[in-house]
Amino acid sequence: MPKFADASAKARRTASGSAAPQGERSEASSNAGRALGAYVAYLAYWVLILVGNSDAEFVFNRAVRLPLFGVAVPLDFYFFSAPLAGLLIFLLLQFHLHSLSGPAESGEPEGRSTASTRRPVWLVASVLGGPEFATRDVGRRILAGLLWASLPATLAYHFLRFLPIHEFAAAYILGGLVIFMTMVVAACWWTRPGRPASRPMLRTWITALAILAALACQAMMVISMTPWAAKGYYSGSLSPLLVRNFLRPFLSVDMNGLDLTSAEPGSGLRARPQRRSFEGIHLEGARLRFMTARDVDFRFARLGAATVDASDFNGANFLMADLAQATFRFSVLAGADLTATRLKGTLFFGCDLRGTSFRYAWFGYGKLDYCQAAGADFRMASFEGMGHAFYTNFEGANLEGISFRHCQVDKSIFARANLKDADFRDSELWKTDFSGANLEGADFSGAIRLEAEQLSRARTLYRAKLDPPLSEKIKKNYPRLFEKPAEPGVR
Repeated sequence: MPKFADASAKARRTASGSAAPQGERSEASSNAGRALGAYVAYLAYWVLILVGNSDAEFVFNRAVRLPLFGVAVPLDFYFFSAPLAGLLIFLLLQFHLHSLSGPAESGEPEGRSTASTRRPVWLVASVLGGPEFATRDVGRRILAGLLWASLPATLAYHFLRFLPIHEFAAAYILGGLVIFMTMVVAACWWTRPGRPASRPMLRTWITALAILAALACQAMMVISMTPWAAKGYYSGSLSPLLVRNFLRPFLSVDMNGLDLTSAEPGSGLRARPQRRSFEGIHLEGARLRFMTARDVDFRFARLGAATVDASDFNGANFLMADLAQATFRFSVLAGADLTATRLKGTLFFGCDLRGTSFRYAWFGYGKLDYCQAAGADFRMASFEGMGHAFYTNFEGANLEGISFRHCQVDKSIFARANLKDADFRDSELWKTDFSGANLEGADFSGAIRLEAEQLSRARTLYRAKLDPPLSEKIKKNYPRLFEKPAEPGVR
């Protein structure tokens, strides 16, 4: 009897000890499955948010709309909190995977059979776990690689969506966060459950090189692309056209078809901006085709290298804005204020500039081709430095003190324009019309392709400076032009 009692007690202890690990194993499996589901769901929702929000939503409304919930959160808050939340869910998944591998690592023979009774959870373990759960199924190996790479890839895309917003200090901080999180993922992979203590040297080096290559790509992305985004375009020299076209969507925003003045939502914008003042906004390299922004405030804005095609900026305020190397084609800027703007290398082609103010603007190397600039204000503006005006109508415009030195001003119309003290030194003035223009004090020294017939139709050449042969010819045939003009209202 004593021997039988001892055997019964030992059997009860063995049965109870076996049931406990099996129950713990089942609970760990369920937790791991839920953690994986939460991780995949969060990544999918994260990508949906980034894809579902337009550039206009980020730049003009400074907000991120959350699909399914119908709410918006502040831009900077979302872009820094979303990666941190993703990393926390990923680490939670790793914790449950380590718990799932515990019984088998402790030598329990029933660990594998218990987990294998739950096929979805066993799939989770075999994909994200180590050789303890591994199979030779190529599909599962591919799926494992995709799941391990999902967080670093999403982080990289997250950074690229933030880059065109042109918050450069924040971009460097976010880029550093992306690199750090990728290193955390690599550390989790290296210490994953059941990883063998020794492995073939070739596989170890290949894996290590792949991890280092991913980190190097992310570092280059942060270090190189952030300065490029400051300009809005790729400024390198390696296959510039191909690389520039590929990188441009990641360096600048797309505002095509956007309407900032209508009460109705514009294309690409979920809701009308809360304000019509975008003072100091960064839109370097932006695509602004078919955009409407009448009477909108863009003071001190930065639109360097932007492409503006068939857009309406009637009455907009660009006071002291930076529009260097921007391209305006067939756009309306009538009545706009571009006082003291930087227009170095800017092209205006077929634009309506009637009544526009360009006072003190710098057009160095800029071009005005086939434009209507009647009645515009160009006082003290400067085209000096190989600027170009071709087939442009300056009729009735105020160009007092403007500088066209070293410029080409061909077949343009200055009829009844005020060109008092204008500087045309060393410029080309082929077939330019000065009918009724005020050329008092204008300097034409060294001007080429300028004929006496062109100046003979001017209102006055009083105090004007001309090359001696041209001056003598005009004095001989049109001496009245050098007389002091009568003051308005005085006879």
